[in-house]
Amino acid sequence: MGSLSRSLRLLVLLGYASVAFMLAVTLILELSSVGVSGVEFRPDVIDKALSVPVAAMVSSSLSLALGWAFLLTGATDCGRRVFLPVAAVFVLQWIFFVGRGGALAGFLGFGGLLILGVVTVAHLFFRRSRRWQRYPLVEFSAWLALMLLVVAEVFWVKSPRIAALDLETALSVPQIFSMPFWVLLGVEAVDGAATLARVFITRLRKWLREDWYKLLVCLILLVHPMVSVALVLNDGGWWGIDFFVSLLLILVALGLLVARRLSARAASLLLAISLVLPVLTLGWSQPFRQTDLTTLALSTAGVATNVLPAALLFVGLAAYDVLNFGVRYANVDGRVMPRGGRVLMYFGVVLLVIAFTQFYLNARVVSTGQPDGTLNLLIDMPFFAGILVLGLPYLAWMAWRRRDKLIGSEATSARSGEVA
Repeated sequence: MGSLSRSLRLLVLLGYASVAFMLAVTLILELSSVGVSGVEFRPDVIDKALSVPVAAMVSSSLSLALGWAFLLTGATDCGRRVFLPVAAVFVLQWIFFVGRGGALAGFLGFGGLLILGVVTVAHLFFRRSRRWQRYPLVEFSAWLALMLLVVAEVFWVKSPRIAALDLETALSVPQIFSMPFWVLLGVEAVDGAATLARVFITRLRKWLREDWYKLLVCLILLVHPMVSVALVLNDGGWWGIDFFVSLLLILVALGLLVARRLSARAASLLLAISLVLPVLTLGWSQPFRQTDLTTLALSTAGVATNVLPAALLFVGLAAYDVLNFGVRYANVDGRVMPRGGRVLMYFGVVLLVIAFTQFYLNARVVSTGQPDGTLNLLIDMPFFAGILVLGLPYLAWMAWRRRDKLIGSEATSARSGEVA
């Protein structure tokens, strides 16, 4: 944040605080909403009655308001190729969010469109003026106040059922952002697993002599197929891929050992793949699970089954994404998307995805008490695609061209003092 203005730095800190708060609320709602009665409504596109807790409605509305305030504040600092599409999507969002209502809804709806029209004209003709970029905190506050007015109108003027319907309709717009974001989280799961493997391997190489380290790696590679067989029998056939790859890894290790070419780095690479693969198997197989060893374990831990990635996994990966991909994305400056606009827009997209996720993770079918199957399409499948379609090639690329991301750089053994 060093090169940003004081106002932008305050907004960045507010963005981090908002994301952290909303992710914490997501976990709290997941843990406290079991058995809690909610507002019943029947969406226009689903032939089922759903129920959602009032707390989830309020929280997702606030996240929606914050998300659009950040997104619009960042978009006005960007070029026309960025601002105009964002403004067009916001028009659709605004129409949906104002929703059903009387004179007050019509007044707010027309007033919001008028304000956006004035801002669009000002952006087209006066964007290069420094005054336009001098007061981002004031602009953010104005957008947030406008969104909060609609939130107040939704909850205080309309009945709870109509409010739930309007909010469910309004959250159909963040679905546009949520599906690519879930694909990104699938890739982040691979990256996170690789990071954990790298930390474990580098620590292990510092603690052990090189010969003991290679022996331990061979033992782990030998045990892995046995664990995979047990999981195939008790958890599902998707562990078959893990079993065959683990067999391949031990064969490669034995071949290198016989040829006396099993170096510490080669052993580390085999160990890293062996550690990352089970995490990927858990991720891509979850949408197809019913009742098995993993889902029972997750149920015991209080995590909803057959919905991936439930609140806990979403919170963990979203936080990791903000600190990983978000930092890399925001620390790039450009003519069309300057750095200040990038970081605010990124916070906005994350908060919009949180709004959508909070609402749908807590919505339950009244007749069954279970999440609606729409989640399989909107959450599970993009996450599955992120891991399997993009994540596995990403892992292969790291093993081929960026091995330091999996095993760390050349390290000196703390025991032997030799370069491993």
